[in-house]
Order: sequence, then C-alpha cells, then structure tokens
Amino acid sequence: MIAGFYHVAPGKQYLDEYGAMVEAGTSLEELAEHFAGSPAYIDGMLNGDTSTAAQVGLLMSHYGLTPDHSDPESVDRVAEDFFTAEFESGYSAGEIIVKVIKFMEGEVPEAFTPLQTLYYNKAYVSEAYSAAEYSINPHIFDGLNGDAPLTQEQIDDIVAEYGGYENGYTVVTGIEDIQYAQAMRDEFLKEAAQDPNTPGIEPPLTQDDIAQALTDSIAAVDALIAASGVAAAGDYIAATGDAAIQAALIKQAMGANDIDKANANSALTAATAAIAAVPGLSEAMAELAAATDAAATASLDVDIAFGEYGIQESVYNATALLPADETPKDPAAPILSIGDSSGTLAMNDGSGNLILETGVTEANHPGITDLMDAATAYNASVAAAEQATKDAATAQLAVDALDPTGDLTKALTEAEADVAAAYADMEALDTAVYKQEEAQADVDTLAALDAEIAAAFDAFVEAGLEEPIQLNDPTTAATSNDDIFFIGTDPSPDITSFGTVGNDQLVIGSNYVLNYDPVAGNNGDNYALEVWITEAGANTLVTVEESVLWGSSAKVPEVVEVQLVGVARDDVFAQDGIISV
Repeated sequence: MIAGFYHVAPGKQYLDEYGAMVEAGTSLEELAEHFAGSPAYIDGMLNGDTSTAAQVGLLMSHYGLTPDHSDPESVDRVAEDFFTAEFESGYSAGEIIVKVIKFMEGEVPEAFTPLQTLYYNKAYVSEAYSAAEYSINPHIFDGLNGDAPLTQEQIDDIVAEYGGYENGYTVVTGIEDIQYAQAMRDEFLKEAAQDPNTPGIEPPLTQDDIAQALTDSIAAVDALIAASGVAAAGDYIAATGDAAIQAALIKQAMGANDIDKANANSALTAATAAIAAVPGLSEAMAELAAATDAAATASLDVDIAFGEYGIQESVYNATALLPADETPKDPAAPILSIGDSSGTLAMNDGSGNLILETGVTEANHPGITDLMDAATAYNASVAAAEQATKDAATAQLAVDALDPTGDLTKALTEAEADVAAAYADMEALDTAVYKQEEAQADVDTLAALDAEIAAAFDAFVEAGLEEPIQLNDPTTAATSNDDIFFIGTDPSPDITSFGTVGNDQLVIGSNYVLNYDPVAGNNGDNYALEVWITEAGANTLVTVEESVLWGSSAKVPEVVEVQLVGVARDDVFAQDGIISV
C-alpha cells in the first residue's frame, strides 16, 4: 500500500507506526483512506493536482505502468482504463489501491504476471529494508522489474546497497555522530583557550585564532634564527610547509647559540682568572656584591616601613578629633615630629626615637603610642639604609683600590652578561620551537576534528540520503527532497515548507522525552531532557531543552524553539527522536 501511494520503502520508523494502527484495529481500507487524504499524498505526491488524469498517471507509474498507451489491448491501456473508470465512478484513491492489492494477490491473467512479479519484488524488498533500516528510502525500487521473482540473496544485496546502516546506525545515531563530533571540536577550542597559569575562564578560540597562533609562532622562530646569524629574516617563514628545511635552520641556529655560549663561558673563565690573580680582589668584589644587595634591601625596607606608618596614621585619624601629620612627609628622611592643628604631639629625640610631648597621653590621644612606635620603626629603617649605603661605598673603594682602572671588573661584568644572554637565546629558541610544535599540533587536531564532522555528514550521502541541514540561520526552507534537519546555533529557527514536498524529518535525538503538555515548559521534569510540540497559530512550535536541570524553567530558559511554518500541530508526530509530518 505504501509503495502504491508513495513509491518508497517506509523504513522501520513508519512501518512500526502503521503496523501498530492495524494491530489496534484499523482496517486496510481505513488505512488506505488515511493515506489518500494525507498532505503527503495530496500536496507531496500530487503537488495539489487531484484531477483524475494526475492520480491515474501517478498510481500507474508506482505499479510499473505507463499511461497513454496506443494499443487498446496492452496491459498499460487496460490498467489505465480501469483506473480512469474507477476515479470517474467516484471511488477514492484509497479504495482503488485496495482493489489493486486484492487483484495482485489473487490469480492474474498471464499478461499481468510481470506486473504481479514486480508487485511482490517491491513488497519483499521493502519488507527486508524496513526490518533493518530506520528511515524512508525513495530509491530502493530503482532498477527493479518483473522479469523474475527476486531470490533472497538478491533482496539482501539490494538492501545492503541502499541501506548502509550497519550495527544499528540510523538517522538519529547519524545526527548524534555529527553532534558528538561538533561537541568534541567545541571542547577542543575551549580547552585551547585556557592558560593553566592564568586564573579565570577565557572565551573559546576560533579557527582563525588557531591558524594565527601557528603563523605567530613561526614568525617568532624566524626572528630568533635571524638573530643567530645563520639565515636572513624571512628564510624560515619561506620554508613553511617544508619540515626538513625548517629543522635544518633550527639546528644551525642552535649550533650558533652553542658557540656563543662557549665563547661567553671562555671569556667568563678568563675574567675570573684575571681577578683571582690580584690578591684580595675576589674577596673585595664579593663584599661589594653583598653590600650592594644589602643596600638595595635596606632601601626597600624604608618604603615598607613608611607604608606601615601611613596605615597606622590612618587608623589613628579614624578616631582622633584632630588628624595627625608628620614632619617632614618624605619617605627618604627621618620623621622629626608628629603633630596636629593644636600643636606638636611627639618629637624626635635626635636618635630616631619619638617622645611624647608633655600632657600628651594615650588616654587623651587614643592610638598615639602605636603611631609613635611606627614612626620610630620607620626612622630606624632610614638609619639602616643610610648605613648600608655607606657600607656599599666603602666596599666600592676597596675594589677600586685593587682594580684602579676598573678593567678587570668591567671584563667580568661583560662576560657574565654575555653568558646570561647566550643562555637566554638558547632558552628563547627552545621555547619558540616548542610553541610552534604546540601550535602545529592544534592546527592538526582541528583539521582532524573537522574531517570527523565532514565524514559524519558524508555518511548520510553514502547511505543514499540527503545531507543533513543544521539549523544555524533564522529561516531555512525545506526542499523537494527528503530533508533531514537538526538543531544548530540559532535559538529560534523557522523551517518553511516542512513536509510539503518530500518526507522531511526534524531529528531531536534519542535522549529526549516528549512532554505532552499543550504549553511548552509546563509540567517539566528537571531530571530529563524534554521536548514540547505545541500549537502556535497556524504553525507548530517544537521546544527543545538544551540542559537537563531547570532547562525550560531557568530564569532565561535554556531551550531552542523550532517553528514549523504553516504546519498544523495535529499533523505532526514524534517517534524515536524524530519529528515529522
């Protein structure tokens, strides 16, 4: 019956549905009338033309017949006359197809034997295909004829050729394969954006970001190779794509850096030996280095102590009737006094200690003691810094006395700087090469992930189906083919002409639960992924949750709303993760 109306193998999806209707008591006649009045037949197969000629031509073609045959005795002409007379007598397409089925499954005249053989060949092929495959196949009958009954081996070969869904592969699992591959790509771009040494979540990288990182890393290596003197700027970049040439340039640059390191270490050894040859100079330089470090530390201690004094001053002023201030207010000189607008509160005793003025007590100036102690500590740090500076100057005089020209000291300083620079160059090149390798690995990984996505799409074409359409735009129009749609990046896409021509499918997925509430979001289960199919005027709204917990009841609902434009809710059904008309 399905072959007669639509010339397709229904697949398990529809065969199960219609089989359930028959098992529930629907007669073949009632089922035939259901098909005859369906939009899929009237609008899809007939394109709205319900004239006798159009219906006769369509049904004849589905049974392997050709209308307008000139021989009145031919099978084609006899069949055409029968179909025409039936329609003109007021019988519906459903009633006529039931008559054809009963005729084909009885004793037929010899001239009709090829048609009967073709009838059964289609039925057996459709049955075998629909037992193994999920979706409609409009091409399964291509090449079939009524020359001879098909053997089981021939039927199996046809199903294998036009099926291709081995190991339980279906339209749903095919879409889920695409979505999984896309999710892996998205996860990679998220992870690639995160620096483990930097707190916070960074936005995902893009394909352009990945490509640019490789370009930048190659340029960085190029600059370091040019700095080594083994190649001109741009030579390494020009060799992009030729791993052998780039590897050779890196090796040459590393060799040049090794030579620089060796030369710098030799100069350092010589400078150290020259200093060691002067009695007491090594010791004097060591004392100078220690004194210089001490002076630097003491200077930092001054800044810290002044900051701590400032904090204590703020604490005091927070409760004091009159705010206090110091003289002078300078983080390089000792504090000589502390006072307020009424006068002096404490004075420096000449040794850095702050002493309270007569009549000033902790009782009448709460916090003054801590403020005075902080000032005294600061003054001590200033004195220590001054002494450390003097010690450093004394140590410098001792070195100058042993190295009057300063040549020996200068040679050592320059040699130490050259060694440090050589090691820095080596580390910089190693790091740059490593970053290029990382960037190349990211490019290769992204390419492999893109290839997996493409392969998941191609699997549909290889199976004889249309390539799926992802809903990434606000509006997508169904074609005259058997389109397969699935959720994309647009949160509220419209599909026009869905199911008008062709057996279109909106694939939701196997992990969704259909909620039958007429209002999307109502009576939701916060522990399941749900989908609602609701009426929206003359359209149908498919609301799909994107998250399990609070998906539709979140403050901002985490859902995708797909609108089937011009499709009545009563014409839509959902089964096994697929929504269709």
